[in-house]
Amino acid sequence: MLNRAILLFIFWIFLFLNSCDGLREACDQMDKPLMLTPLLDKNETGKARNLSLVDKSFLADFVPQSHAGFFTVDRNLGSHMFFWFFPSPTNTSAPLVLWLNGGPSISSMFGLFHENGPMELDEGATKDRPRYRKRNQTWVGPFSMLYVDNPVGSGFSYSEREDKGNRTMEERVTQNLFSLLEQFLILFPEYKNLEIYIGGQSYAGMYIISLAHYIHTQAKLGMTDMELAGIYLGGPSYDVEAQAPMISEFNYHIGLVNYKTYTEHKHVMRAFSKYSLKDIAESAILMDDIYRFISLVPPYDNFATQELQPFEIISALMNTLDMKRAIHAGLYNKFLIYNYKVKNKFMVDSLISRREKLAVCLNNYKVLIYNGDLDSVIPSASIEASLLKTKWKLQRKYNETSRVMWTIGKKKLGSYSKVSRFCRVIVIGAGHQTPHDKPETMLRVMEDFVTHGCIRVRGSEKASIPRLKRVQAVANKLKLGRMTHVKSP
Repeated sequence: MLNRAILLFIFWIFLFLNSCDGLREACDQMDKPLMLTPLLDKNETGKARNLSLVDKSFLADFVPQSHAGFFTVDRNLGSHMFFWFFPSPTNTSAPLVLWLNGGPSISSMFGLFHENGPMELDEGATKDRPRYRKRNQTWVGPFSMLYVDNPVGSGFSYSEREDKGNRTMEERVTQNLFSLLEQFLILFPEYKNLEIYIGGQSYAGMYIISLAHYIHTQAKLGMTDMELAGIYLGGPSYDVEAQAPMISEFNYHIGLVNYKTYTEHKHVMRAFSKYSLKDIAESAILMDDIYRFISLVPPYDNFATQELQPFEIISALMNTLDMKRAIHAGLYNKFLIYNYKVKNKFMVDSLISRREKLAVCLNNYKVLIYNGDLDSVIPSASIEASLLKTKWKLQRKYNETSRVMWTIGKKKLGSYSKVSRFCRVIVIGAGHQTPHDKPETMLRVMEDFVTHGCIRVRGSEKASIPRLKRVQAVANKLKLGRMTHVKSP
């Protein structure tokens, strides 16, 4: 009996080794990141597309059909960027929407699982049990969503040349993203004929404005046929000179600091602004030092809830073998939800304003800028401070436009302004992760922006302008009363 058991064991080992021999390409591929660029080079688009299909046998049954893999965006440095793409399962004509998270160097898988993807973390999930469930209010459906780990060094994106491949300066990050989009449209050419929107939140404002401006200039030169319909920016950081002072204003007005601290901080901010970028680059200062300096107090994504972000849980989930196998990330490729080493290389770049490039976008494309009213990272006032200085064709008209309150019954959803193709929205009750805090409202904001250019009030909803006219009428009466009083004997 023992000899028979040994022989049977040897027989099964023989079968296993020979089966893997016969499927060696598949066995090897399961262990390695799926590189799609070499296949595109050989015009094997169909093969690349099939290989990029996510293996749903490793995922929950409610996860829609999707594609994932890597595009090589810098051949000299061997820089490879990871993407996870969810085509709309309900509408083949749905616009293509690129989502990027900020940081800088936060993986866009954070946005997928925490903000607007088809899956979200389960309520009881922990880093030891990183479970997920179906999200009810997802952007996948109304749109075909493309999530990209940007820049190289974040998420699964990596470089074979280590630090030299972590592209951090504006031009290089822009070129990497542009290369990824061009390759994506070769792999999925049907999206060339559909509207394309690019966007994200926070520091992604830097990436998106620069990328949109680059696409615009390349199109004018006849160097690309990529047709950009618009951009969307959530709580964007893109103009530190104008935005930073208003963050301390927010802290003062909500009572986090007193007047003495507030005024002292303003003086220090003025002194800091006199340093050149070269001085700052050569100093020992880190990115976190800049953040602490600007915000004065620890910023909360949502000032009311002070909810902590589930970085560790998402990181644990993405590093599971099942997830890596499903999305072709490579079994030995470590996922980094937030790469602090890469983040610090953006220190100087973070101080370079994108305001002039935003003006070009406002003059030529649909633009949505939204944020939550409880966001203490990038408050509304800091965004407005930059917009009021942005010299585009309709700047004066925007500066003079009233904000419209948007309500359903007695429930206030937010406020908005619309000037031509520019839509500015503030969502009530939301913080920095606006789609997470108010998923239904933000989905509606995005749908209305894409379809109508801005909020479209309908049904039982109401739109009302603040009572400025009444205030002016009262002021006129007071003025008239004073004049009458002067003339009376």
